[in-house]
Amino acid sequence: MNLLKFKTVVAASLVALSGVAQAEVELVFKSGLGQQSFKIKGHTMRMDNAAQYQLFDALKNKLYVVTPTSKSYMEMSNNMFGDLSALLTKQEAELKKLQSQEGLENVAHLETAKNALRMAEQQIKQLKSNGSNQLKKLNQRARINGISCELYEFSVAMLQQQVCFADIADIGLSAQHAAVFNRYQQYVGSLSGYTMPTLENKISIDVSPLGSQPGQQSSSQFVRVKEVNFPAKQFSIDPSYKNMMDIPALSRK
Repeated sequence: MNLLKFKTVVAASLVALSGVAQAEVELVFKSGLGQQSFKIKGHTMRMDNAAQYQLFDALKNKLYVVTPTSKSYMEMSNNMFGDLSALLTKQEAELKKLQSQEGLENVAHLETAKNALRMAEQQIKQLKSNGSNQLKKLNQRARINGISCELYEFSVAMLQQQVCFADIADIGLSAQHAAVFNRYQQYVGSLSGYTMPTLENKISIDVSPLGSQPGQQSSSQFVRVKEVNFPAKQFSIDPSYKNMMDIPALSRK
């Protein structure tokens, strides 16, 4: 995708996001892990997992992972691994100091966690340095759960996927909802060192390993979209929840 086209899509997304509020919707996709539900209310989207849920604010361009069982949350930033690595380094220094003072057990597990995070951080840096994203039109169409879509090849560094884009009108999705979903896709991609390209008034309804048949072995495949009314509290973080980055490594009583 060339720069001018990308800027046009981003501008169109901002216009859609700032438009009049529309009906709330739920998009359902399936993958090897089962079904995933994306609930969109205004410019905010929620995706539930087993013990956590994600909240994405498309206007602020921020993604949070919320864990109700521990009454905590964490912002997933582009510098997430760097932030966590710095936090673990600080925690390790504090624990080593206490260890020398009070004879505590060793902190090898923290060293292992820190090294794992640094390896992940290095992999992301390498991925970012391997060139720009490429989206190549394949001039082929497919049908995913009765919806017609156009096939593209997406590649960046060592990642190669086949993506099928459908017109939002064909699945009953508004421009506002599509803008929120596409912005989320881009943000999640950026956490791994790339940005999934988007197309104006289209969303990806099938993402598969390159070389697989459309609709088979899919990483993510569209199932349905429906209008739903959601309680407002589902799209906010309880003010009593703690920010994980603020929780000290060891509290002393």
